[in-house]
Amino acid sequence: MNGKSVLGMLFANIHEEALDTLTAMRTMGSVPFCSRFRLIDFPLSNLVESGVTKIGVVTNSNFRSLMDHIGTGKPWDLSRKSDGLFLLPPFSAGSANMWGNRIDAIYGNINFLHQSHQTYVLMADCNNVMNINYSSLFDAHEKSGADITIVGVKGKMPKNIGSVLCFDKVEADGRIMEMSLDRDSDEEVFYSCNIMIMKKYLLETLIQTALSKLIKNKTVIVIAHRMRTVAGADKIVVLSDGVVAEEGTAESLKKLNGIFVHMMNLQSESSNWKLN
Repeated sequence: MNGKSVLGMLFANIHEEALDTLTAMRTMGSVPFCSRFRLIDFPLSNLVESGVTKIGVVTNSNFRSLMDHIGTGKPWDLSRKSDGLFLLPPFSAGSANMWGNRIDAIYGNINFLHQSHQTYVLMADCNNVMNINYSSLFDAHEKSGADITIVGVKGKMPKNIGSVLCFDKVEADGRIMEMSLDRDSDEEVFYSCNIMIMKKYLLETLIQTALSKLIKNKTVIVIAHRMRTVAGADKIVVLSDGVVAEEGTAESLKKLNGIFVHMMNLQSESSNWKLN
């Protein structure tokens, strides 16, 4: 698998409770390491060294020092016209609120996913100080045919970090059969580093499914530019020149073969457009 087919997403504010004093005025990603470096340098460099050319840094709060450090991404050769480094602020689509969890953070930047041409997404946090060759991870994921591949380590259970995913039963071929969250154990465990890779469309589908369960039995108004966003809506209203032109479910609008279908066809065609 070529690194250019992978989109990187780094979460700069995750696990700040572990270093609450140091992260009072900065993100976890901008915490200094050996004076010269910041914690985000490790996952960022790992992605670049593995051939990834488009990386989004998801932020939540106190990200001024993070902006000062990464800048345009020039030290990592990410200051470019095509792809490059993107700082993703905490304001979600249709909202000015800071995100509360990882699902909120991804959904708030769902357009960044939609607009990226990469096939896969690799997500990582900034609290891991390690040098890892993601190229081997890319190849292992592609060869396994798995939906999701997660990087894990064996060691003592982290005590100052919440929501640690433990692999309780793993087959010889690496398939995870049983998992638990925040296992209470003083023995060596096999746990997730929160580094995972999956296909982009799968991540988009999982996020939309999670949000659908969250808003069940609630009335939600979504202003969308992509058909995928409203595919499962109970009612879709299509506006043309400021007036309602069509309304109904996705299936009923398809039968009309009108503006909605025309928009679907345009988006399908544009997905294959490329700049020469």
